[in-house]
Amino acid sequence: MSFKSIFRTLTGQNKGLHQHTTGLKNLKNDFPAEHPGRDCIDDLICEILEGDVEIMKIPATDRFDVPPTGARQIWENQYANQKVEPLQYYYPEGLFTGKKEKPLVEILRFAKANNYKVKAAGSGHSFSDVATTYDLFINTHGLCKVSSDTTIQSRNMKPGDDPVIIAGAIEGAIQQSWLVPNVTLANKAVSWDGYEPLKNKTLVEMQCGIRLHYLNEVLEAWDLGLSNMGGYDGQTIVGATMTSTHGTGITLPPFPDSVRSLVLCTTSPWTGKATVHGGGGSQGKNGEVYLYRLESASNPVCQADRYNDPQIGLIQDDEVFHAAICNMGTFGIIYSFTIEVMQKYYLRETREMTNLESVLHRLKPVDPTPENPMGYPKLLTEYRHVELIVHPYPLDENGKVVEMTEPDPTKYYKYFKVILEKWNIAKPDAVNNPKDGHRNYLSGFLGKFRLSFDVTTTIFYNCPSLIPMLITKAMTSLEDCDHVAVAPEIFVNGMSQYSGFGNEIAYPLEDGKGLYSNQWFEASINRIHKLAQSNRLNGQTYQSSPFSVRFVKKSNALLSMQHGIDTAMIELDLAYGDYGGMELLYRLQSQEYSHGGIPHWGLEFDQMTGSNDLISRLYPKTLSRWKAVYDIFNADGRFNNSFTDRVGFSMVDFRR
Repeated sequence: MSFKSIFRTLTGQNKGLHQHTTGLKNLKNDFPAEHPGRDCIDDLICEILEGDVEIMKIPATDRFDVPPTGARQIWENQYANQKVEPLQYYYPEGLFTGKKEKPLVEILRFAKANNYKVKAAGSGHSFSDVATTYDLFINTHGLCKVSSDTTIQSRNMKPGDDPVIIAGAIEGAIQQSWLVPNVTLANKAVSWDGYEPLKNKTLVEMQCGIRLHYLNEVLEAWDLGLSNMGGYDGQTIVGATMTSTHGTGITLPPFPDSVRSLVLCTTSPWTGKATVHGGGGSQGKNGEVYLYRLESASNPVCQADRYNDPQIGLIQDDEVFHAAICNMGTFGIIYSFTIEVMQKYYLRETREMTNLESVLHRLKPVDPTPENPMGYPKLLTEYRHVELIVHPYPLDENGKVVEMTEPDPTKYYKYFKVILEKWNIAKPDAVNNPKDGHRNYLSGFLGKFRLSFDVTTTIFYNCPSLIPMLITKAMTSLEDCDHVAVAPEIFVNGMSQYSGFGNEIAYPLEDGKGLYSNQWFEASINRIHKLAQSNRLNGQTYQSSPFSVRFVKKSNALLSMQHGIDTAMIELDLAYGDYGGMELLYRLQSQEYSHGGIPHWGLEFDQMTGSNDLISRLYPKTLSRWKAVYDIFNADGRFNNSFTDRVGFSMVDFRR
């Protein structure tokens, strides 16, 4: 230990660093004796103790507490790359009434009277500016109840000392007498005749701002479960739906397609061809605010001739509904969703360590049959959920990076490690305990070496050459031959909001004849690996995470990345603090447009613009249809923001 380090210890400047340096020493001891990484970690420990390197701080801003409201309040997304300082910050808890805060209708009346823009946000999980505004900002976390005859208080995530009520009466809820025949709407625990989750389904109505964590809590208490979800449960249902969030499974579409009915609050009246039912005979008008319940005409929830809500008009139209279920918050403020759920179920998860050569062979097309007309490979049809976690670097048996000198990337497939995740529905009596550690690869890595996210990112930034081997060690900890648990425990991968950032791009799973094709996502995997190689050699820039490949059924939502075609979604995540991380993601996204890649609305960094008609080329068959509905519900531009300006939805009224 140097004199400088001793002095800092004696003066208390190194107070609190012991746990960090102990974790680093444990990590060092896990490397082979002659591995150069040991010296790198020793150097890093010395630099931390001497004050030459500081532990990096991750600016995560996930807020479970009720935020301050009113004027001069700041909102940031989780990554803190989006920040707004609006005129007013609201936390409404109701549609027409509110205990502490103005209700939604009153906020919109105020906005219209003063010609202000309005925007609502969920948990800030999106990295783009999709949820920002410079006038009136609405935090939807106060709208967090499932419609119920009984009150349920959350057992977790209580803000301050006040309990969170996650089920109870909500305004504007669907009445049982309105339902079409053979449609059921649960508002309490359901008794099923046997365990048949694929058959036993019902609808549940909820306010827009309920987090998936809370929603899963209510559903489990009612013997219900979401049919699918992504790997993070801190999102709100509105945030997940409006940007077409998804899970994985070739028979499972994204979140918008589970929606059967929604209530929209807007400041422009419906002037389209579809008829408005109910709403007090004034088309849902409440002062200068208009409220509409939107449903599909071909798959309705309510019977139009029985619907008689005096304040919310009913519009049943396929085009309107399929535009609204993925509108990025540009049609107005969504107040509630009614979604289809299924009987609570359990999943059997197997995580298999393999290599890219093996797994891509298993994902090749097969000959079409009447039972499998698209020619999907057995891997995608015999499991309900399939996901690939792919190492960005080829490594030999000694953990050394293999240089890709040959132009044909297939020659290196055997050197790329892959975790193949396979899930199927299991019986409740099969539940067992997982291996020690977390379900997520990076969380498992942190738990093994007792490191914080802050220390891990410090390693990634200061010892980047260690990243390929660290990824391998983290992936190895994931292998799990047989783990059975209730579905949300399998879906949620253990990664918190403090982990990092990334982008996601959609690729078609069809060829020109409408048959399954692996060519699009395999070519993208090759490009990601070449990009990783180039960045490492030419800029000492490393990808700190494996990337994932997931499979999603086509969507009816007009502006969903999965609209009209089954897709492979490739997500590249990076730990916060990666040197050149943003630049790496920009290189990836910008090169993928010419290869059929469509970016996720929320998982991109304001790089997707409307210039050169990009959005209309990404959505050539649906943008004009979606825009026609947008132009009605947002006729006064009340819900425009920097996002709508950037992608070209906003119409600028220039006059001279």
